[in-house]
Amino acid sequence: MYSSIDTIAHTNSLRYSDTRLKVMFALLTLLITVASTSPIPPVLVFTITSLLILFVAKVKPKTYLLLLLIPFLFGLTALILMSMLFGYHNPYSFEIFSHTLTIYSDGLNMGLLVTTRAL
Repeated sequence: MYSSIDTIAHTNSLRYSDTRLKVMFALLTLLITVASTSPIPPVLVFTITSLLILFVAKVKPKTYLLLLLIPFLFGLTALILMSMLFGYHNPYSFEIFSHTLTIYSDGLNMGLLVTTRAL
């Protein structure tokens, strides 16, 4: 059976929790994630919220992973494109099917930050 986000929101274990607390938590984690210049804070936020969603709210892991598929694919696309298009330092070149591809460390770091923020 397919579960929509609304169905999950109305049937999870946190549905009776104070809405103000959930909104404040969401805003705080969003500010931490957007203000970070390193991928570590977004990874910590992702880990904490995933644990809360899976173990406290008791959302099914399969449903949660399906919902994460779109931001993951967006982040993976951003990581690949940014690593090849942005940066000047430490280029690494390699050939695939007679095409030379160059990856820059600056772009890789920026793409990793965008990917962790998306998740």
